[in-house]
Amino acid sequence: MSPQKQTNTRYGLMSYYHEDPTIGHSLNLYGEYCHPEIEMILSLVNKDSTYIDIGANIGTHTVSIAPHVQQVYAFEPDPNNYQLLLSNTSGHNNITVINNAISDDECSGYTDFNFGRTIFVESNGSCLTSTIDSYNIEKIDFVKIDTEGFELRILQGMTNVLTYQQPNMLIEMQDIDTYRAIYDYLKTFNYYMYWMPVATFNPNNFKKESKDVFGPRHGVINWLCSATKLNTTLEAVVDNEDSVERMVWRRNQNVGDDLEHGE
Repeated sequence: MSPQKQTNTRYGLMSYYHEDPTIGHSLNLYGEYCHPEIEMILSLVNKDSTYIDIGANIGTHTVSIAPHVQQVYAFEPDPNNYQLLLSNTSGHNNITVINNAISDDECSGYTDFNFGRTIFVESNGSCLTSTIDSYNIEKIDFVKIDTEGFELRILQGMTNVLTYQQPNMLIEMQDIDTYRAIYDYLKTFNYYMYWMPVATFNPNNFKKESKDVFGPRHGVINWLCSATKLNTTLEAVVDNEDSVERMVWRRNQNVGDDLEHGE
């Protein structure tokens, strides 16, 4: 396992990988990681909510959401991340940590460790996959998905949840090649989708550090998804060919959901 350190964060004392260039580095310098995502999730949950964290990694979002909801289920397949996640969540009685990958079927595989970019490889291995539907969780209010390319298969494995519970979701959407399929799939459940890009550097960070060591182009692209139209300043994902560039053009031109865009 990569060498670990601890630091005080917005979410309490947390262990992190000393060599991690993104999550660990952000926790060390700023005491937080992608905190605007957490603020958005908190605005859509309450003390009666159940929060599902798929691809929990070392637990920044898991531990920050837990005090504000009734129950958290955190899924993390990588054995190294899992051990660190257990350590970081040990003080929370309402977090269930599960060392499984989530997909659209049951299979086995292994993880290729790379800190926040760890991926699951479907092959012969000791890591098992299951579907969210198979857990029969009675009430799911919010789902966060950060799985480096498995997003569509995870959604296909939660058909019952999407049909009957319709949770709000935050899905990391780093791969533009997945946009069309995920958009079309979620539209079959009448979901609305909104762009939510988040920079790694937050000027209002916990440790009040003013220097941006990551730069303005470093961050993640998410879709915030809801079965009801949200009262939000976020720009809508207007069709299955939409892109961040089109979204930025619409915002700059103040044209709302106009499909026309600059090249």
